[in-house]
Amino acid sequence: MLAREQCKKHEKKPIVLSSHMIGALKPGLKKMSKSDPMNAIFMEDSEEEVNRKIKKAFCVEGIIKKNPVLEFSKYFVFGKYG
Repeated sequence: MLAREQCKKHEKKPIVLSSHMIGALKPGLKKMSKSDPMNAIFMEDSEEEVNRKIKKAFCVEGIIKKNPVLEFSKYFVFGKYG
């Protein structure tokens, strides 16, 4: 979506890059949604905003599958730092 917005300004077509879909940061929701800013992490978020959102994210002890905090860590933190 960000690429489409930026490309409109420069009259170029965007290239689609996808990543693993991370679950919702709040309980009872299946996926992140841009309609609730505290339920999603955006590319434009500052480091402080990302940290705040992760610290408030719903993380059930002992649940590994479909755990948004562990998914975020696996795909974005460990992916970068090994």
